[in-house]
Amino acid sequence: QKIIQLDDPRFPDHPNASWNIEIVAEAIRESLLRALKDGSLDSNSTLLNVITFDQRGVSGHINHRDAFFAVRHLCQLQKLDKASFYELETIRNPIRKYLPLFEWMRLLLRWCRICPVVWNDGFVYRSLQPGLSWTAMSTHKSQFVLYRRLFVIFCCYTYCNRLRRIREE
Repeated sequence: QKIIQLDDPRFPDHPNASWNIEIVAEAIRESLLRALKDGSLDSNSTLLNVITFDQRGVSGHINHRDAFFAVRHLCQLQKLDKASFYELETIRNPIRKYLPLFEWMRLLLRWCRICPVVWNDGFVYRSLQPGLSWTAMSTHKSQFVLYRRLFVIFCCYTYCNRLRRIREE
């Protein structure tokens, strides 16, 4: 399993900066093809999974939404062989989003080896390694302020994610 991050100065992380969907889609495509060519990704792999936010952008962030529309555009163009495209479902209920009791209970059951690892109905449970979210967010030093640290601890996305396949339309 290999994760590729696209860090491109043409796409500033800013709540008021909109991105050109076609340019972002092409940048994603080029980044993936470059990784396949230089050996960062296994070209013999049967599947390439591209995961993005959904059209709500988790917190309504315009860059999250633009990332979704760029990936959907790439999916519709069918310019990547063996690629599957997924969107992270936004949790709208704030209680479920910021007080994930169900996910915490599932994590406890996993640690006690009572509940199996689940990939079912689009859900991805990362119960065994919730620290991965902390590690990923901490790479964004300038943005990893107190309220985002609290978000990582208390948000349901640290413990469970629901992915939906983006279909070519």
